[in-house]
Amino acid sequence: MDTSGQGAYSGLAYAVMLLATLLAMQPALGNPVLWLRRPRAAAVGLWLVVAVPSLVELAWHPIYDALSRRPDLIRDGQVYRLFTSVTVQDGGLSGAISNLAWLAVLGTLAVHIWGPARALGLFAFGAVAFDVMTTWVFPSPGGGNSAAMFFLMAATTALLALRRPHPVPVAVAVLVMAIGIVLVVRDDAHGLVMLGGLVAGGIVAAAWPPRQVPDARSAAALAPARA
Repeated sequence: MDTSGQGAYSGLAYAVMLLATLLAMQPALGNPVLWLRRPRAAAVGLWLVVAVPSLVELAWHPIYDALSRRPDLIRDGQVYRLFTSVTVQDGGLSGAISNLAWLAVLGTLAVHIWGPARALGLFAFGAVAFDVMTTWVFPSPGGGNSAAMFFLMAATTALLALRRPHPVPVAVAVLVMAIGIVLVVRDDAHGLVMLGGLVAGGIVAAAWPPRQVPDARSAAALAPARA
């Protein structure tokens, strides 16, 4: 199963999924710009953990060799790569810019919705689960934070569809499921990540739900502070 995410079709499917997730957040967050202006420390920290090595890689490629996913080396004992491959990018300059931009926007909003512990936990679980899968099930070298983002965004869509049954997040959850299934049929491993994120989001929403999911009132309360 392919894990590279290359090709026009895959790129379009990824973009549609991420944009749809942003749309699903709108009923809860209102104007997302108001929330992006107030990033939580966890969101900033997550972005820096991923962005700093990714940007260093553009000037010094050996950091990619040291941190990326290498199934043969992981199986030989370099288990740390299961955790570090998310911090380097295998898509060159354009891939790095795209992944970091999506993380800056959607990662920040997901932390507002889930809270720091759940958002970071889901992101980390998605990253490690993808690396485990692409080490032992579909061995493939690589790096990047796209799989972790897809997992977190699918989980966020599931939470919004279940916690606040509004037509938009419910429709987006169905769309994400359809995209995931199509990608799996097309032999793209990222489809499994999306489907897994939907399931994980539903489980966490039921077993360990955030105390409060933002709503229109909390979104409106931000406006005067930035007026």
